Amino acid sequence: MEKNGKKLLISGIAGLAVVGAAVLVSAQIIKATNQPSFCGSCHEMKPMIETWKESSHFGRASCVDCHLPHDNIFNYLAVKAKSGIKDFVGHVSHEGYMNDPEHWIEKRKERERYVFVSNCKRCHSVLPDNFFHRQLQRGEIQGDCLTCHWDVGHGPNLKMKIEKFFGKEETVSLTISPEDSSNLKNVNVWESDCAKCHNGQTASSKKELKEKFKTPEAFVKAARESTHPLMALYKNNEESLRKAAEEIYEN
Repeated sequence: MEKNGKKLLISGIAGLAVVGAAVLVSAQIIKATNQPSFCGSCHEMKPMIETWKESSHFGRASCVDCHLPHDNIFNYLAVKAKSGIKDFVGHVSHEGYMNDPEHWIEKRKERERYVFVSNCKRCHSVLPDNFFHRQLQRGEIQGDCLTCHWDVGHGPNLKMKIEKFFGKEETVSLTISPEDSSNLKNVNVWESDCAKCHNGQTASSKKELKEKFKTPEAFVKAARESTHPLMALYKNNEESLRKAAEEIYEN
């Protein structure tokens, strides 16, 4: 009886040691695979890593901060395992989609499936008190963080980087091609871009902008310093900014 008790105790201690070791090893594996360096170790991810390093999130948020759910540990691990296995199989088997730029570009249209907006609030718990956030909170405009801040994680040039990396580079055309201002003469900046989100709010939006920025010059200056996603595209193009200012202050 005494021998059986000792065996049971030894077995229990050994079992706890094995479980403890497994937990420690698993924790180290999870920690290692959470690093951007691990995500970027597959060549397919090079454009994503490069554009992330150029974004405002570099050094502030890593891949898993945006691309894995943080509501609970079980969901976190389940999604991590599912995504990791899928990408690993695609990488080692050289399945077509992994090297197809159209796959990665099309995935951006479904960003709500693999970018968890609830995570935004973990860092941005207090939203800046501005016109757009007030409208969103009042339900006057539909959307979420990604509706406006769609490029915050990888910037506006991800599509171009993907096409270039996979050898299928094409001419990238934005709505009014801020990088090429030759076509600005025939484009209404406000109607073609601003009204996409502020449709139906044009008058009130322009009025508030004119009240806040008394002159077109003040608007242009603020736009250059703005974190608004659209201004990120325009801030290096003086002509497009001035054209937008003219349309706002024309009446």
